[in-house]
This record gives sequence, structure tokens and C-alpha cells, in this order.
Amino acid sequence: MSNTDRKKNNTTKSRKRLSKIDLKMLDAADKIYRNLNNGVAANVYALQLDEEGVGLIKRLVEKGYIEIIKNPNRRGHAYKWLHGQLRPYQVFMKNLVLNNKDNLMVAALPTGTGKTATALALIQEFDKTLFITPRINLTHQTAGVFGTQLDVGVIQGQNSKNEDADHVVANLQTLEKRIDDMDVSQYELIIFDEA
Repeated sequence: MSNTDRKKNNTTKSRKRLSKIDLKMLDAADKIYRNLNNGVAANVYALQLDEEGVGLIKRLVEKGYIEIIKNPNRRGHAYKWLHGQLRPYQVFMKNLVLNNKDNLMVAALPTGTGKTATALALIQEFDKTLFITPRINLTHQTAGVFGTQLDVGVIQGQNSKNEDADHVVANLQTLEKRIDDMDVSQYELIIFDEA
């Protein structure tokens, strides 16, 4: 086996493949999400979500996507969405990262799928985080979005502020210049944007 074949084989092994049940679960979660009204899906029936009877509703409850509540409109159940504006695949990605047992993980979402919102939801699960951006405009844009929910510090050249905050957004170039003076081990989670 050549070196190229070994690398390809190792890369394939390390990827998390979605099982058929995961795909069905995400599809059921998407049906609930698309029918939300004030955070509750009251017009979706269990049979619509789990046509094959494989326990998708139970799985969604166990994974923390939904809570089963009394239907406000009719007899039976409704489904309360437990993740605000996060879409099912964003919740899945967040949970994938939270449940990862490795110290290093590469997670990817396509353009326009809400990476910043997903990162914010993930960051809120930790006490101290460092979010590293490759460009100055992304540093300030990200800090602005995170700042709506958290007390955020910024490390970016002369525009640095609140650097001792629990959640810091840092420009890569500035961080490279200051790295010898920083204790990055204090952060529970470090995210490299656009790695």
C-alpha cells in the first residue's frame, strides 16, 4: 500500500459518517423545526415523523432536540424545540463537537449555513473560550455577533479590548505576535475560524 493510499485510508476512517438512523432523526427534527410556532410544533403527528416506527421521537428526546408536551390545539402531543433558532443540523454539529473525545477536531459547514450561530451556541457551553479569525474584519464581525449574547474580549492590534474576558475573539496575526506572553491553556475551547 502506498503512502497516498494509507493517508486516504486514515482520513476516511477518522471521518464521522452519519448512520441511516441519524439521517432519519435529522429529517424528523427538520419537520418539527419547519413547523414551529412560538417554539412548539403542534401540527405535526408522530406518524409523520416516524413512518417506519424506529423510535425517532424517543431518540430526539434523548438527544435533547425536543421535549414532548401537551398539544395546545388538540388532544395528544406537541413537540417543543429546545434550541431556539438553531436548525437541526446546527444542533447535530454542536453535539458532535461536545461529545468528541479527541483534543482536536475539524468540523465543517458550507457557506451560508450558520457557522457563527453554531459556534456561539457551542461557546456558550464553556466558561473560557478563544475564537481565532484569519482577518481583521472577521474578528470585529464575530465579536459583534458574540457580544449580543456574551461579554467578549477582542485581541486585534491597537483595537484590542477587554482581553481578560472569559470569551475572546482574536485576530490570528496579532495572536501570533503575542503568543509567548499568553497562557492559552486557560481556555477550555479554542476554535480556529476558516481553518
